[in-house]
Amino acid sequence: MKKILVRKNDYISLFKNKKLAQRSFSKYEDNFPLSASSMLAGIVADLTGDGHIRRGLVQFISKDKCNTLNFKKRVESIFGVDGYIRPSPTTPGIWECVFGGNFLPRMLMLAGTPFGNKTSQDFSVPSWVMHGEDTIKSTYLRRLFDCEGSVNFQKRNRVRIRINMWKDADKIDNMIEYLEQVRLLLKEFGVNTTNVFIAGTRKYSNGRATKGVEFEAYGTRKNMSSIVNYQRNIGFDYTDKQQRLKTYIGNLSVPCDKPR
Repeated sequence: MKKILVRKNDYISLFKNKKLAQRSFSKYEDNFPLSASSMLAGIVADLTGDGHIRRGLVQFISKDKCNTLNFKKRVESIFGVDGYIRPSPTTPGIWECVFGGNFLPRMLMLAGTPFGNKTSQDFSVPSWVMHGEDTIKSTYLRRLFDCEGSVNFQKRNRVRIRINMWKDADKIDNMIEYLEQVRLLLKEFGVNTTNVFIAGTRKYSNGRATKGVEFEAYGTRKNMSSIVNYQRNIGFDYTDKQQRLKTYIGNLSVPCDKPR
């Protein structure tokens, strides 16, 4: 049985005006109850990585237009609302998928998506993902690494899959806790990683400072199990990263472990 995440009363509780709440619920009644799924886990991960939700807006950005189109299709498939794709008005080479209105931000927030400025607030991997089915966990990881992960081949003998995220300096403990949760999920799929560590500081003219936090999984010619397990059990939806990983593994010409 699928885990129910959002019921009518959860949604209505977000409104001060109960008449307005009932009107909004009636308009979107077919979306209730909202249940856990791998597709929803991917949407939450997309927005935790390269997205943003706030009152009246859900926004996902990518260098690859196909990524924004796929995000749009997934959201429309679950929630039945219409979004649109546009070139970023501020950053050349970036595409945005945008959904307006308050219904979708409320539903995604209730499902565990960070709301507002992600660098300045606490958030965690939703409990329904941490304790969900393997398909839910792997989809969440895949899409988080699509957004925040990188794949590199160094010195012709080491493949690295790295994740790096940024947080306000006074919230750095929360980002460490979040990435520790991600490490635990990876370990369930046979992917061992380094410890989480601080990787750089950015200082702004207003006195604000953010810190980068990251960890990595790596493989060498002698031990590629974590990298091969990542490719086999999680992978990337982002075509360029998936092809790069496949090429790097092939370059080392190592035998693969048996599948899980």
